[in-house]
Amino acid sequence: QCRDTINGAPLRFTLLAPFASAVVSPLTTLYMRMVDSGLSDEDAQLSLWRCFDYWSLVDVTKYRPIQQYLAQQPAALHVMRASVVLAEVYNSLVALLTPYIGLAAVELELAQQLIGRCVATPLGSEMVGPVLANATAVQE
Repeated sequence: QCRDTINGAPLRFTLLAPFASAVVSPLTTLYMRMVDSGLSDEDAQLSLWRCFDYWSLVDVTKYRPIQQYLAQQPAALHVMRASVVLAEVYNSLVALLTPYIGLAAVELELAQQLIGRCVATPLGSEMVGPVLANATAVQE
């Protein structure tokens, strides 16, 4: 079973990344969902940056936050925080909704909600509440 390298928590969802990606993370998973939905690489990267506000624009497919943190790069903590928040949201919703609608449907719905919110408005740490509220509505 996959585990989050930052907090050690088991991951209950599918991680995705482009073929040439140097990392696979919740951020690369959302990035891939954005590109698959029709956003360009640049628009997907900008949307993630705007959504999670990690100080400077980084390429989530190449950025290694733990190594960058050890090198005292300022954006590293923000990128790690964004990844942990995404992992927690994904894990919570997968655990809650998979028995009702299946893993693939949960992952797709969550990706669509996050993409819509990241593209439309910067959310930062406030993204968890609205996404969980929408997921509860899906369950009902």
